[in-house]
Amino acid sequence: MTNEFSEVLFSRLNTEERIFKFKSAEISGNVLNISFMVRADTYDTILDERLKKKVKDIALSFLPNDIKLNINYIKTYSDEKLIKNSIIEFIYNQHKTVYPVFTNAKYNVNISGDYVEVQITLEKYVCDYAKGIGLAEKIVDFLDKNFMENSEVYFISIPNTENSEILNAVVTTDSSIRVIDVKQGVSYAKGAGILDYPRYIKDVIDEEKEVKNVNICGVVSDVKSRKIKLKQPRKDGREEIDLYTFTLNDTTGATKVKYFTKSEKVDWERVFLDSAQLVMSGDYLYDSYENRFIFQPKAISSAEINFESINTKSNFNKDYGRYLVIEPEVCSDIAQDDLFTDSIADANEKMGDTVYCVFDLETTGLDVNNDEIVEIAAIKIKSGEFIEQFSTFVKPIGEISAQASEKTGITMDMVKDAPSLKDVLHDFYRFSKDTVLVGHNIASFDIPILNAQGEKVKYVFENEYIDTLTLARQKLKMGRYNLGAVCEKLKIPLINAHRALNDVGANAKIFLRLMKY
Repeated sequence: MTNEFSEVLFSRLNTEERIFKFKSAEISGNVLNISFMVRADTYDTILDERLKKKVKDIALSFLPNDIKLNINYIKTYSDEKLIKNSIIEFIYNQHKTVYPVFTNAKYNVNISGDYVEVQITLEKYVCDYAKGIGLAEKIVDFLDKNFMENSEVYFISIPNTENSEILNAVVTTDSSIRVIDVKQGVSYAKGAGILDYPRYIKDVIDEEKEVKNVNICGVVSDVKSRKIKLKQPRKDGREEIDLYTFTLNDTTGATKVKYFTKSEKVDWERVFLDSAQLVMSGDYLYDSYENRFIFQPKAISSAEINFESINTKSNFNKDYGRYLVIEPEVCSDIAQDDLFTDSIADANEKMGDTVYCVFDLETTGLDVNNDEIVEIAAIKIKSGEFIEQFSTFVKPIGEISAQASEKTGITMDMVKDAPSLKDVLHDFYRFSKDTVLVGHNIASFDIPILNAQGEKVKYVFENEYIDTLTLARQKLKMGRYNLGAVCEKLKIPLINAHRALNDVGANAKIFLRLMKY
């Protein structure tokens, strides 16, 4: 169906409309989910509602009347580093035995129009192995399913290191796969696959999707066990098995683990002990009973984990040199009243040349570890003047709680077409870089949730910050110090509170006023 559909789709589209590449089709009940890849530039300029409707009408002409259709458009980017790292991740997932070699191989990636050519330089013994298992063809198939370009992959053979010098052919690559150095001990469950190169738990769970055949390691805690009665006795006569659940934490993140014992020869109570270090291979899957993602191991071994090999800040703080989705604007909506003429002069003596970024977040709830950002706004202040403002909604993965929606007035309808957290936080990282962050009650809420959400998309905010709640307590005598109360005390208007830009405008004025004290 896919080849026929692609041919008919292209035959019915105009030349300039042929911007799609088929990725996948899955049926769930009576719903067919089709995914197309679209280049980022054409996604933003050509893919409009009219074209989406046209594609959907063509697709529906293939389907029975009782089948519903959902089409997902995936914005794709292609650059040398992304393609190289994608290949390394593919090798990690499919061929762990040669993963270290491919991590340190030399890559030459040439992108030209609709074509990408990848040359990978390998020592002869690895090159022969890769050719023997048809690895180039497997990589091509993988790239074709994940990038718009048609691809070709070639292996270039160089002498083995034990026979002759490599002549600078091997270089270190900045891999997107982060792994931990472990020394395996006793094997308790062999399962399938090998236990080398466990990934950061954080990187696995942050994908927020099922991940199969992945290795993780960590320290065990919160162990629980119970007997599960089997519907039918096993071949060995067992009528019940033990179910162990526990948390595994490698300091980058933690996941719940669920394991149904498969052997009575192992004393599992001595394996799953608090503070035990284990390395595992298995699947990170959604458990409908738990209503969450959990890790289900197949192979388990004791381990000595080299925690010094973990660097949670690698691959963080990337600034692409341009804003991706949110361009800052000149501060026009947030007026600076004449009220601040004296305040600015007095404040400048204390503020000097420092640039301050007053910001505020609105979220799906109040849990700093699990709730999401749905709106972010900020104003830059330099020499007492408001110079730029930044404001956007953010599309969350989960739902906005009724309590949060009632408080902020932000509904799911308002954020459904907003940009992703990843793009927004890149732009806010760029906007706030080299500034001192300022906010009201940010020490206990905004800063923690900003970094908790930022780490998920590989941005960490290490800026110095000033909490105007603390400043107000130091400099004002009041009974309550929430934003509304401080505004009232300083006679600063606060209109439509709990919307980010309005709160930021008011708090920026509070900050200037308090800085003159």
